[in-house]
Amino acid sequence: MTALEFFVINHPLWAYAIVFAGMLIEGESFFLTASIFAAERELKFGVLTAVSLAGMLAGDWLYYLFGRYSKKTRFGAWVMNRFPRYDRWLGRNFTARYTRLAFLSKYIYFVNRLTPFLAGWHGFPQKTFLKIHFYAAVVWTGVMLILSHFLALLVELVGVKFVLQRIEFVFIGLLILFIGGEYIVKKLFAKRIEKNGENGAAA
Repeated sequence: MTALEFFVINHPLWAYAIVFAGMLIEGESFFLTASIFAAERELKFGVLTAVSLAGMLAGDWLYYLFGRYSKKTRFGAWVMNRFPRYDRWLGRNFTARYTRLAFLSKYIYFVNRLTPFLAGWHGFPQKTFLKIHFYAAVVWTGVMLILSHFLALLVELVGVKFVLQRIEFVFIGLLILFIGGEYIVKKLFAKRIEKNGENGAAA
């Protein structure tokens, strides 16, 4: 039994708390790793799902508040001076496409955190923000549950004992997989976003 498995079995409440906090960092890896323990009945899928959903909503709300209340601070002044053309372009185009951006950003690391920050920064209505992000979080959780099902099948194929004995490496592997994959996706769209920003600034 590894240290992580021992911890989860003996301290399930702390395990859920770590998953909750993990939603602020990189949700997919934390959820899917925890789902392996849930498949082995060492955690409860219902609780895991509720905790993950709550953690994601809390994270979105915190980033929104940070964006909303940091705009008039020294940090906000630095951002305005550093990225003036992008701020103007986002002000004109961001809120008009926000629902689509909120849903898509859930699957792109860093953009997932930047999107609610920019919503707060540009004064997106709070009630509308919470409604959109609630549904986006529900969809994300549903996708993760589907992925966890296939992961459980893979774990059974490889061998549960084999996987649990290397669970720390499984977590690190998932972290690299998702952050690396999402980083590549972000890079593919970065040039397009930059081009739009430059075109908007020139207009």
